[in-house]
Amino acid sequence: MATRRPERCRVVAVAEPHEPARTAFASRHGLADEAVFISWQHLAAAPRLADAVVVAVVDDQHVDAALAFIERGYDILLEKPIATTADGCQVIAEAAAAAGVAVRICHVMRHTDYTCALKAELACENDGADHQVVAIEYDGGVTASFTLSAFTPLEHRRTRIFGTHGQLTGDGRFLEIFDFRSERRTVVDTSNDGSTQAEGHAGGDQRLVDDFVDRLLSGRRDLIMDQLPQTVDSHRVVFAAERARREGRIVTL
Repeated sequence: MATRRPERCRVVAVAEPHEPARTAFASRHGLADEAVFISWQHLAAAPRLADAVVVAVVDDQHVDAALAFIERGYDILLEKPIATTADGCQVIAEAAAAAGVAVRICHVMRHTDYTCALKAELACENDGADHQVVAIEYDGGVTASFTLSAFTPLEHRRTRIFGTHGQLTGDGRFLEIFDFRSERRTVVDTSNDGSTQAEGHAGGDQRLVDDFVDRLLSGRRDLIMDQLPQTVDSHRVVFAAERARREGRIVTL
């Protein structure tokens, strides 16, 4: 984004242990030697030199890195997962709230045209549940399942949602809505042809960063901060699913 929209943001420092990557990045953004660090620890120990920081370290360092930058007052764009444990997620969320720091998690697929169109359709008079194998039952009786398989052809995420007034199916690009009452079938083309690395998750990478920067610059940091507790809850579901698998039991949250 710094090269695409330089009037909105610029890169002022980098922390990267891999020397070739560090040198190439610093050269691309014209960074002075004093703005180039060999580790996130060195950057966090320096005086604060930016409004926000992107934390994309290995997963098991997320808690330590996030807490260090929260203490320095940086707003944070944090690569997923928040942390590798539910307790770690909660620690980061509580620290961010106490410090008044905005932390956005890099759920890039939430920013694709496909997901935006899916949300828009769900807002139209339907009570339903995701059918995306983790089985979930919510308060009120709504159920959802999530299926992930490595043994399939290379294809995109598929969605199937059953509501009281219709059914929605999607393949990563096309959404098909069937209305039970009118028996009308509508197909929505979300334009991006699925998610590929070249497209940056079907445009999700670019929109995630745009949204993060735009909300900070517009003074709407609250819109970022309000999302973190929901993201922590989604991580708790994942950890509960793994606990259910390993212990062979139902886990209640």
